[in-house]
This record gives sequence, structure tokens and C-alpha cells, in this order.
Amino acid sequence: MDIIIGMRFHSLVFGAIAGKKLISLNYSGKNRNFMNKLGLKKNQFDPYTKRVHIINKVKEESIKKDINYNKILNQMTISAEDNAKLFKSLIDIKFNKNGKSS
Repeated sequence: MDIIIGMRFHSLVFGAIAGKKLISLNYSGKNRNFMNKLGLKKNQFDPYTKRVHIINKVKEESIKKDINYNKILNQMTISAEDNAKLFKSLIDIKFNKNGKSS
């Protein structure tokens, strides 16, 4: 499988991790934001787009070389880890690290 045509967010995430070419049928902002971060703004469609436009994009993508998203995915992972640490520190402050609310 060389191209992932995904409508669900996690299909796009798994496709990116596997280094597949991605086309998104956006039903939510999550998909749009993820695709934009990967630099794939032109590979997004409204789910109600005429099929011929999607088919043409699949043909176009099928002749492109493989894509490596590792650098972008690593940056996104670091950002998520930083957000988790911030959240944990806020919880620790709120509950004084002893489970009691301040």
C-alpha cells in the first residue's frame, strides 16, 4: 500500500508513522491541523468533494517519491511531552503533591 486515504484521524497518524503518502477527507479540524503540520495542505478534501478530484490527487501522489515524516513527527512528540509535563506540574501545584487541593 503506497497511499493512505484517511477520513479518521488515527488512520492519518498511522499512515504518517509508516511513511505513506497521505490524502485526507477532512471531517474535523484535527485532520486539517495534522495535515497542515505535515505540509500537506493540498492533499485535503471535504468528504463531499467530487470523486474525480480525489482520484486525480491519488494519481498525482502515486508518482511521487516516498515521504519521510520522522522529523515533523518527532517535533510533534516533543511538543506533546512538553504539554504533558506542564499539565503534570499544574496538577502538582493545584494538589500540593499530597493530594490535597489548595
